[in-house]
Amino acid sequence: MRNTIDRVGDRVRVRVGESVSERVGVRVSAIAIFNLKVLFSLIGYIPFLRYTSTGGKLLHVFVLTCFALKVGAQETTTEQALEFADVKILSVRVNSSAEEIMPVVAADGNRLYFVRAAHAENIGGKLGGQDIWYSDRDSEGKWDEAKSMGQFNNRGNNAIVGVTQNTERIYLLNSYEDNLGSKSGLSFTDREAGNWTLPVVTEIKGVYSLGEKNDIYGLSVNLESDVLLISMKGAESVGQEDLYVSFKFTGWNRFHQAQEDNPDEEGFYWWSPPIHLGNVINSTGYEISPFLSADGKTLFFASDRKGGFGNADIYYATRLDDTWQNWSEPVNLGKGINSNRFDAYFHLTRDSTVYLSSARRGRLAEIYRSKLLRNVVNILEDREDSPLLAQPGQVEEPEAPIAAAITPEVVIPVVTNEKELEELNRVERNVLFDHDSDNLLLKDLDVLESTVAILKANQQLELHLEGHTDHVGSIEKNEILARKRAKAVSDYLVKHGIEIDRIKVDGAGEAEPVADNDEKTGRELNRRVELSFKMTES
Repeated sequence: MRNTIDRVGDRVRVRVGESVSERVGVRVSAIAIFNLKVLFSLIGYIPFLRYTSTGGKLLHVFVLTCFALKVGAQETTTEQALEFADVKILSVRVNSSAEEIMPVVAADGNRLYFVRAAHAENIGGKLGGQDIWYSDRDSEGKWDEAKSMGQFNNRGNNAIVGVTQNTERIYLLNSYEDNLGSKSGLSFTDREAGNWTLPVVTEIKGVYSLGEKNDIYGLSVNLESDVLLISMKGAESVGQEDLYVSFKFTGWNRFHQAQEDNPDEEGFYWWSPPIHLGNVINSTGYEISPFLSADGKTLFFASDRKGGFGNADIYYATRLDDTWQNWSEPVNLGKGINSNRFDAYFHLTRDSTVYLSSARRGRLAEIYRSKLLRNVVNILEDREDSPLLAQPGQVEEPEAPIAAAITPEVVIPVVTNEKELEELNRVERNVLFDHDSDNLLLKDLDVLESTVAILKANQQLELHLEGHTDHVGSIEKNEILARKRAKAVSDYLVKHGIEIDRIKVDGAGEAEPVADNDEKTGRELNRRVELSFKMTES
């Protein structure tokens, strides 16, 4: 396959065969990356790889900068309200020979989540999407050997974009409605009985399913989980990616009626459509990796605007009112935090520790830490009021429910005889799968949840699971895959309180298709696990 390179402004578009994105090419081979490094180092340029989360695409952007690197960049002459200790790179327990970006530390300070790209152990390998990894503190308080967070990784781009104060909810980049991460959006997963639930997508108007025309975007949820910052190219954008904000509203609105005794109950909220942060924050370049501090007023972000030291520098600005469109002039965090290359993904913890990603060593980005030493504006103090708009009328109400909708009350059947059992089994309950995969999909969550409810309400019933495949692959492989699919369903049920001895697992492989394997839709229907209830043998 032949790779070609097109210069587009200060970016390079790399074409891989015929697969070309309008903005940049995707999935560059490791050999091509190596050749580019050698080539540009010989001619006096420093290549550098920037990864941006996309709707199911890994965006490889090579930024070529000369040794001078924006010669006109000036030192910040005004006294900084924020001062930081010298940055230090995290150990090889976290950083690898691949790319490490987007550090997020849980509120208790004991777990560091981050994104690793171009790594052989990722789900898609070196040339696939970006995966979520994490590191826990060891007995000495140091970050331990990083591990892949496998259950939330697929062939698309995966990232953690926020963790709640109690660490019991994680916000994830993209929708998990398929195994490819091909649809943009904000998803979340909750920890229940020590296990993470299947991710649920929040259909935020203007963010969910952006499509091919806007496949470069990023998300960040604040610690209180009521402000979502978005980096994307929207209708109001003045540059490439601009910053927007969305708010989580709880209580009454024209779609949901919250319970008076528990107005913050999950399910009784919706997110507003994105609001542009204005032209003080946003420039004609790009603004990415937003982070909102604990005071709810101080915004950190990275930008390639004029006057920086490198290709992207980290800035901060202060919100001046509740419109979220009036801001102080952004201030460059200065040399030390910023380098003459790429610096972004600023993250500040409650103990004043700073984490960021930087390519200052002239290679792929790595994770560094620093310490906030001078804090004139008290950005670590909790905010005094709600971050929402002062005038609710300024926020356009959605045209349809766009958050986790209230599930209507479902009547769970109680089976007392064979006739009622026959009626129960007339309802088709199939769990479907992607090609060559045994990962459960979000679209079948209702089937799984209703099955749990039926089994809990009918202790006399047991469940038979029979896995199936399409005809792609060998018979032997498909028989194994069929059983793995049935076991994946069984594992879900057991995690949700169903006794394992009430579940029978079997696999038929490709032997019993229910649709034409020569058609794509037929193969999709054949990749299934059939669920059927039976009376427990006494």
